[in-house]
Amino acid sequence: MKIVSYTEVVEQITQILEMVQNGEEVIIINIETQETVAAIIPYRKYRGEKKSRKRKKRTLGILKGKASFRILKDFKLNDEDFFKT
Repeated sequence: MKIVSYTEVVEQITQILEMVQNGEEVIIINIETQETVAAIIPYRKYRGEKKSRKRKKRTLGILKGKASFRILKDFKLNDEDFFKT
């Protein structure tokens, strides 16, 4: 993890983004107050993905081995239908 100030982000954005693409996390601080302002993390970590792009299978908890489910590709449900009583 690398810690940088606002100024360093502006001056070195290309290098910082390369580091993030390589898996490193970057913390941005306010140099005057030493307050942590933000973190730049790899997108796959933000999305909760592993290094490989495979999706995790979801288990059904207590129904594991007793039930299954499948969502068809053409399945669509808008908010209005979802919340309809």
